[in-house]
Amino acid sequence: MPNSQTLFPATAITVEAWLKPDYTGCSRFYRIIHTVQNPAIPPNTFTGYHTLLQCDGKFVAEIYDNTGARNAITSNAVIPAGIFTHVAFTWDGSNLQTYINGNLDNTIPTTIYAIGSNSFPIRIGNDAAVGFKGQIDETAIYNRALSASEIQSIFSAGSDGKCLAPTAASVPVGGRVTTANGRGISRARVELTDARGETRMANTNLFGYYRFETVAAGETYVLSVKSKRHTFASNTSVLFISEDVADVNFTALP
Repeated sequence: MPNSQTLFPATAITVEAWLKPDYTGCSRFYRIIHTVQNPAIPPNTFTGYHTLLQCDGKFVAEIYDNTGARNAITSNAVIPAGIFTHVAFTWDGSNLQTYINGNLDNTIPTTIYAIGSNSFPIRIGNDAAVGFKGQIDETAIYNRALSASEIQSIFSAGSDGKCLAPTAASVPVGGRVTTANGRGISRARVELTDARGETRMANTNLFGYYRFETVAAGETYVLSVKSKRHTFASNTSVLFISEDVADVNFTALP
Protein backbone atom coordinates (compact mmCIF):
# COMPACT_ATOMS: atom_id res chain seq x y z
CA MET A 1 0.00 0.00 0.00
CA PRO A 2 1.51 3.42 -0.92
CA ASN A 3 2.77 5.52 1.96
CA SER A 4 0.35 8.05 3.44
CA GLN A 5 1.05 10.01 6.59
CA THR A 6 -2.62 9.61 7.55
CA LEU A 7 -1.73 5.96 8.20
CA PHE A 8 0.79 6.99 10.87
CA PRO A 9 -1.42 8.27 13.69
CA ALA A 10 0.94 9.57 16.36
CA THR A 11 -0.94 9.46 19.64
CA ALA A 12 -3.51 6.64 19.32
CA ILE A 13 -4.15 3.75 16.94
CA THR A 14 -6.13 0.59 16.29
CA VAL A 15 -5.09 -2.08 13.79
CA GLU A 16 -7.36 -5.05 13.10
CA ALA A 17 -7.70 -7.94 10.67
CA TRP A 18 -9.05 -11.44 10.15
CA LEU A 19 -6.35 -14.13 9.92
CA LYS A 20 -6.42 -17.71 8.62
CA PRO A 21 -2.82 -18.89 9.06
CA ASP A 22 -0.98 -21.95 7.78
CA TYR A 23 1.96 -22.66 10.08
CA THR A 24 3.49 -25.34 7.83
CA GLY A 25 7.18 -24.50 7.48
CA CYS A 26 7.00 -21.46 9.77
CA SER A 27 10.54 -20.73 11.00
CA ARG A 28 10.35 -17.34 12.79
CA PHE A 29 7.08 -15.45 12.41
CA TYR A 30 4.69 -14.08 9.80
CA ARG A 31 4.26 -10.36 9.21
CA ILE A 32 0.66 -9.12 9.14
CA ILE A 33 0.43 -5.30 8.81
CA HIS A 34 3.63 -3.35 9.24
CA THR A 35 5.31 -0.04 8.51
CA VAL A 36 8.76 -0.69 9.98
CA GLN A 37 11.67 -1.20 7.59
CA ASN A 38 15.32 -2.15 7.59
CA PRO A 39 17.14 0.29 9.92
CA ALA A 40 20.08 0.29 7.50
CA ILE A 41 17.88 2.48 5.27
CA PRO A 42 17.39 6.16 6.29
CA PRO A 43 16.10 7.26 8.78
CA ASN A 44 18.31 4.40 10.08
CA THR A 45 15.97 3.26 12.81
CA PHE A 46 12.74 1.35 13.21
CA THR A 47 9.72 3.66 13.30
CA GLY A 48 5.97 3.08 13.03
CA TYR A 49 4.08 -0.07 14.00
CA HIS A 50 4.32 -3.78 13.32
CA THR A 51 1.94 -6.71 13.76
CA LEU A 52 3.09 -10.29 13.43
CA LEU A 53 2.08 -13.86 14.16
CA GLN A 54 4.64 -16.05 15.88
CA CYS A 55 5.08 -19.69 14.88
CA ASP A 56 3.60 -20.69 18.25
CA GLY A 57 0.38 -18.90 17.25
CA LYS A 58 0.78 -15.83 19.48
CA PHE A 59 -0.26 -12.45 18.02
CA VAL A 60 2.28 -9.64 18.59
CA ALA A 61 1.94 -5.87 18.17
CA GLU A 62 4.86 -3.44 18.32
CA ILE A 63 4.99 0.35 18.22
CA TYR A 64 8.13 2.45 17.72
CA ASP A 65 8.77 6.15 18.24
CA ASN A 66 11.06 8.28 16.07
CA THR A 67 14.13 7.30 18.14
CA GLY A 68 13.52 3.59 17.62
CA ALA A 69 12.28 3.01 21.17
CA ARG A 70 9.91 0.04 21.19
CA ASN A 71 6.91 -1.17 23.16
CA ALA A 72 5.46 -4.60 22.35
CA ILE A 73 2.61 -6.82 23.50
CA THR A 74 2.04 -10.54 22.96
CA SER A 75 -1.37 -12.18 23.08
CA ASN A 76 -2.21 -14.80 25.67
CA ALA A 77 -4.46 -16.62 23.21
CA VAL A 78 -3.16 -18.77 20.36
CA ILE A 79 -4.43 -18.17 16.82
CA PRO A 80 -5.39 -21.58 15.38
CA ALA A 81 -4.43 -22.76 11.91
CA GLY A 82 -6.95 -23.20 9.15
CA ILE A 83 -9.83 -21.04 10.49
CA PHE A 84 -10.42 -17.30 10.45
CA THR A 85 -9.72 -15.50 13.73
CA HIS A 86 -10.19 -11.79 14.36
CA VAL A 87 -7.20 -9.98 15.89
CA ALA A 88 -6.78 -6.34 16.91
CA PHE A 89 -4.50 -4.13 18.92
CA THR A 90 -5.17 -0.68 20.32
CA TRP A 91 -2.95 1.99 21.81
CA ASP A 92 -4.48 5.00 23.57
CA GLY A 93 -1.20 6.76 24.41
CA SER A 94 -0.85 4.91 27.71
CA ASN A 95 -1.68 1.23 27.20
CA LEU A 96 -1.29 -1.40 24.50
CA GLN A 97 -4.12 -3.93 24.32
CA THR A 98 -4.74 -7.04 22.24
CA TYR A 99 -8.17 -8.39 21.33
CA ILE A 100 -8.87 -11.87 19.99
CA ASN A 101 -12.27 -12.64 18.48
CA GLY A 102 -13.69 -9.45 19.99
CA ASN A 103 -12.51 -10.14 23.55
CA LEU A 104 -9.85 -8.23 25.46
CA ASP A 105 -6.85 -10.59 25.66
CA ASN A 106 -3.93 -8.65 27.18
CA THR A 107 -2.97 -5.16 28.37
CA ILE A 108 0.41 -3.57 29.12
CA PRO A 109 1.41 0.02 30.01
CA THR A 110 3.67 1.81 27.52
CA THR A 111 6.62 4.16 27.83
CA ILE A 112 6.68 5.87 24.44
CA TYR A 113 4.57 8.97 23.80
CA ALA A 114 4.17 9.05 20.01
CA ILE A 115 4.37 6.57 17.14
CA GLY A 116 7.10 7.50 14.68
CA SER A 117 6.50 7.87 10.96
CA ASN A 118 8.51 7.15 7.83
CA SER A 119 8.16 7.29 4.05
CA PHE A 120 7.99 3.56 3.34
CA PRO A 121 4.94 1.70 1.98
CA ILE A 122 2.54 0.02 4.41
CA ARG A 123 2.79 -3.72 3.87
CA ILE A 124 0.06 -6.29 4.44
CA GLY A 125 1.43 -9.82 4.69
CA ASN A 126 4.17 -8.96 2.24
CA ASP A 127 7.77 -9.74 3.13
CA ALA A 128 10.41 -11.66 1.16
CA ALA A 129 11.61 -13.60 4.21
CA VAL A 130 8.64 -13.79 6.59
CA GLY A 131 5.58 -13.02 4.49
CA PHE A 132 2.23 -14.26 5.78
CA LYS A 133 1.33 -17.85 4.83
CA GLY A 134 -2.43 -18.22 4.74
CA GLN A 135 -5.13 -15.57 4.30
CA ILE A 136 -5.56 -12.02 5.63
CA ASP A 137 -8.92 -10.27 5.24
CA GLU A 138 -10.65 -6.99 6.14
CA THR A 139 -7.60 -5.17 7.46
CA ALA A 140 -8.17 -1.70 8.92
CA ILE A 141 -6.13 1.05 10.57
CA TYR A 142 -7.77 3.73 12.75
CA ASN A 143 -6.37 6.95 14.21
CA ARG A 144 -7.86 6.28 17.64
CA ALA A 145 -8.16 3.44 20.12
CA LEU A 146 -11.48 1.75 19.40
CA SER A 147 -13.52 0.85 22.45
CA ALA A 148 -14.04 -2.74 23.55
CA SER A 149 -17.66 -2.57 22.41
CA GLU A 150 -16.66 -1.31 18.94
CA ILE A 151 -14.18 -4.16 18.50
CA GLN A 152 -16.77 -6.65 19.70
CA SER A 153 -19.24 -5.25 17.15
CA ILE A 154 -16.72 -5.62 14.33
CA PHE A 155 -16.06 -9.22 15.32
CA SER A 156 -19.79 -9.96 15.66
CA ALA A 157 -20.45 -8.57 12.17
CA GLY A 158 -18.30 -11.42 10.83
CA SER A 159 -18.52 -11.90 7.08
CA ASP A 160 -21.02 -9.03 6.83
CA GLY A 161 -18.10 -6.62 7.19
CA LYS A 162 -17.61 -3.78 9.64
CA CYS A 163 -20.25 -3.09 12.25
CA LEU A 164 -23.13 -0.85 11.23
CA ALA A 165 -24.88 1.67 13.41
CA PRO A 166 -27.59 -0.28 15.24
CA THR A 167 -30.40 2.24 14.76
CA ALA A 168 -29.77 3.91 11.40
CA ALA A 169 -28.28 3.33 7.96
CA SER A 170 -26.78 6.83 8.02
CA VAL A 171 -25.53 9.19 10.69
CA PRO A 172 -24.44 12.84 11.02
CA VAL A 173 -20.74 13.69 11.22
CA GLY A 174 -19.46 17.05 12.39
CA GLY A 175 -17.07 19.03 14.50
CA ARG A 176 -15.41 22.40 14.80
CA VAL A 177 -12.46 24.24 13.27
CA THR A 178 -10.74 26.68 15.62
CA THR A 179 -7.69 28.84 16.08
CA ALA A 180 -5.06 27.86 18.64
CA ASN A 181 -6.83 30.00 21.25
CA GLY A 182 -10.20 28.36 20.62
CA ARG A 183 -11.88 30.95 18.40
CA GLY A 184 -14.06 29.47 15.65
CA ILE A 185 -12.78 29.78 12.09
CA SER A 186 -15.55 30.57 9.61
CA ARG A 187 -15.64 29.57 5.94
CA ALA A 188 -13.04 26.83 6.30
CA ARG A 189 -13.71 23.99 3.87
CA VAL A 190 -14.00 20.47 5.28
CA GLU A 191 -13.98 17.50 2.92
CA LEU A 192 -15.26 14.00 3.69
CA THR A 193 -13.99 11.24 1.40
CA ASP A 194 -15.17 7.63 1.45
CA ALA A 195 -13.27 4.48 0.47
CA ARG A 196 -14.49 4.80 -3.14
CA GLY A 197 -12.93 8.25 -3.45
CA GLU A 198 -16.25 10.09 -3.45
CA THR A 199 -15.91 13.47 -1.71
CA ARG A 200 -18.46 15.74 -0.02
CA MET A 201 -17.71 19.29 1.10
CA ALA A 202 -19.01 21.53 3.87
CA ASN A 203 -18.07 25.05 4.96
CA THR A 204 -17.80 26.05 8.60
CA ASN A 205 -20.28 28.56 9.94
CA LEU A 206 -19.56 31.83 11.77
CA PHE A 207 -18.55 29.91 14.90
CA GLY A 208 -16.40 27.33 13.16
CA TYR A 209 -18.88 24.44 13.21
CA TYR A 210 -19.52 22.10 10.28
CA ARG A 211 -21.78 19.10 9.77
CA PHE A 212 -22.43 16.38 7.19
CA GLU A 213 -25.87 14.79 7.24
CA THR A 214 -26.74 11.23 6.16
CA VAL A 215 -23.24 9.76 6.19
CA ALA A 216 -23.41 6.01 5.56
CA ALA A 217 -22.44 4.14 8.74
CA GLY A 218 -20.10 1.16 8.82
CA GLU A 219 -17.43 2.70 6.58
CA THR A 220 -14.03 4.37 6.91
CA TYR A 221 -13.74 8.04 5.90
CA VAL A 222 -10.99 10.62 5.53
CA LEU A 223 -11.87 14.13 6.75
CA SER A 224 -9.62 17.03 5.82
CA VAL A 225 -9.73 20.80 6.30
CA LYS A 226 -8.49 23.77 4.25
CA SER A 227 -8.48 27.47 5.02
CA LYS A 228 -7.08 30.42 3.09
CA ARG A 229 -6.11 32.19 6.32
CA HIS A 230 -4.80 29.33 8.44
CA THR A 231 -2.56 26.28 8.36
CA PHE A 232 -2.90 23.13 10.45
CA ALA A 233 -0.34 20.83 12.03
CA SER A 234 -2.73 17.97 11.29
CA ASN A 235 -5.37 18.70 8.67
CA THR A 236 -6.53 15.11 8.11
CA SER A 237 -8.41 12.60 10.24
CA VAL A 238 -9.21 8.98 9.36
CA LEU A 239 -12.29 7.53 11.07
CA PHE A 240 -14.41 4.40 11.01
CA ILE A 241 -17.96 5.74 11.41
CA SER A 242 -20.40 3.50 13.26
CA GLU A 243 -22.55 6.09 15.07
CA ASP A 244 -23.21 9.84 15.33
CA VAL A 245 -19.95 11.82 15.50
CA ALA A 246 -19.83 15.47 16.60
CA ASP A 247 -16.21 15.98 17.66
CA VAL A 248 -13.99 15.68 14.60
CA ASN A 249 -12.18 18.91 15.40
CA PHE A 250 -9.28 20.70 13.73
CA THR A 251 -7.06 23.31 15.36
CA ALA A 252 -4.98 25.83 13.40
CA LEU A 253 -1.37 26.62 14.18
CA PRO A 254 -0.78 29.86 16.16
